[in-house]
Amino acid sequence: MNLFILDYETTGLSPYFDDITEVAIKKLGEDHFYQTLVKPRINGVHYKYVSDANIKITGITNEMIDEFGIETNVSLYNTIKYIENNSLDGPIYIIAHNGTNFDFILLRRMIFNYQGDPLNNDIINRINFIDSLNLAKAYIKNERHNQPGLCKKYQIVNESAHRALGDVTALEKLYIKMCEQFSLYNHKNPEYYLNNPKCLTQHLFI
Repeated sequence: MNLFILDYETTGLSPYFDDITEVAIKKLGEDHFYQTLVKPRINGVHYKYVSDANIKITGITNEMIDEFGIETNVSLYNTIKYIENNSLDGPIYIIAHNGTNFDFILLRRMIFNYQGDPLNNDIINRINFIDSLNLAKAYIKNERHNQPGLCKKYQIVNESAHRALGDVTALEKLYIKMCEQFSLYNHKNPEYYLNNPKCLTQHLFI
């Protein structure tokens, strides 16, 4: 099944005006993944990619980006290529927490602004989005729905919070658990929504 967990770390909190500093994507249920630091398009002055406050949150320093970061266009090409290389026929689903308001906007924006070797438009046109935040809101009432709170609720340990791969790995476990709980909430087999992402997107009006 073509289910992929995606997470971006960025220079700030706006998906419209800030840029990515790290991306990680992982096919659900597989050991392999794609992850890289990224040199933001903005603030391109040497060692001036991210603020001190941002560094405290993510641990990603300007020196790390300068030494290991790749260009935004290259990171997008590699992300789409990872999806292409690990997809079967049929719809592709990208899962992110609060993706509707953040990660999915960033992805669309990068595709719109992309310049480089041609992207596989067939893959892009097959992409559907699942926001795990909306999934949590659909059945969990009167509780916080952020990813750290949900991980705590379901006893999922994120060994590297606020780093893209750490958040992806934690969300993978969280998504499986939430699909199970939402299936039971709707009186279905525990694996129903995990195995039927199209039904999930229709239910959540995504």
